[in-house]
Amino acid sequence: MSRLRICILGDDLATPLGDAGGVGWMGQLSRSETSFGSRFELMALGVPGETSRDLAARVEDELAARLHDGMPSLVLFCFGVADMAASEQSGVRLSLPESLYWAETVMRLCLSHHYPTLWIGPPPVRTKAAWRDADGKVWHLNQGRMAALNDAFKALAHELKVPYLDLSESLGHDKRWQRAIERGNGIHPNWEGHAALANHIGRWSVWRSRLNPTAPGMKTESLQMQGPKAVLIA
Repeated sequence: MSRLRICILGDDLATPLGDAGGVGWMGQLSRSETSFGSRFELMALGVPGETSRDLAARVEDELAARLHDGMPSLVLFCFGVADMAASEQSGVRLSLPESLYWAETVMRLCLSHHYPTLWIGPPPVRTKAAWRDADGKVWHLNQGRMAALNDAFKALAHELKVPYLDLSESLGHDKRWQRAIERGNGIHPNWEGHAALANHIGRWSVWRSRLNPTAPGMKTESLQMQGPKAVLIA
């Protein structure tokens, strides 16, 4: 029987940024799932700084190269931070209507190809945050913009009938996540924040139904086990 092939696409929060161990929530979730006996290949295809417009330009080719007819598959999206990031020179990268337009383009493309698709909403960030990217450019973000984007994404997902994980409330009350963003740059969580994110995704009922429905989801203690049996492809 073929393994379930999972493709994760998005921006900074679909990457291990902030995790000194370099595995991020994807690697932690992968290790936890394999401890329950789930069989899958996980392909991490996130790109730091990528807007939903950039994502829409590559998503069809990315998935066509990896997902073939008859292959058990799952597509997982996590984006929005790059859309709402602003610089002093050019302002916010995408307006809310633009972000929604490109998000809808991405989701409708997946639906048209009948890819089983899940959408993870953007997690809460520090009230005001700033970071410097790999090119040295400084970006600013605030929780108000991210909350508005999350509400709009959630409404769109409901309209399109794409399962959506709203992290705004659950992570907003998660002390590990709050510590992680306060100790970092307010956007990219450290190891502890990635663990919190993996935990919430792993316990999501829709995610569980796609992986191993009988498993409870995300065991923190499993993170110290020997390497995962699943395949994590960067």
